[in-house]
Order: sequence, then C-alpha cells, then structure tokens
Amino acid sequence: MKPNECMDIVLANLTEHNPGRIYTREILADAPRLAEENERLKAVNAELVEACKLAKSLLEGLNRTNGNVYQDICEALSRTGGE
Repeated sequence: MKPNECMDIVLANLTEHNPGRIYTREILADAPRLAEENERLKAVNAELVEACKLAKSLLEGLNRTNGNVYQDICEALSRTGGE
C-alpha cells in the first residue's frame, strides 16, 4: 500500500467516525504542532485560573477590610452622637 493510499484510508476512517468534522492531509500534518499549542494553552489557562483565585481572595479580603472600616466609622459616629 502506498503512503497516499494509507492516508486516504485514515482520512476516510476519521471522517466516518467523526461526522461533521473535516479532515485533510494538511490538518493531519499539522496535528503535532496543534497538540503542542493545545498543551501550551492548557498551561496558560491553569495560570489564569490561579491568578483569578488570587484576585478573588484579595478582593474578598479588601471587602472585609472595607466592611470593618465602615463598621468602625459607624461605631465612632454613634459614640459621638453623629449619624
């Protein structure tokens, strides 16, 4: 079997088992690069998730601090007769 015939069989099988997707020789030839890019993007995504968790934690801390400051101001005003 010639390489082109083998590729035709692979393309036909991929298309048959994955309806709605289009497979070409170019796509298959680019698969290793795309797999590397996918892994890189997964790593970037994981970093973004961690950054978002940190930002959320910082914002929650800031909200608590602001809440405490507001409460302190209210208590000080009530002690002095202010509103």
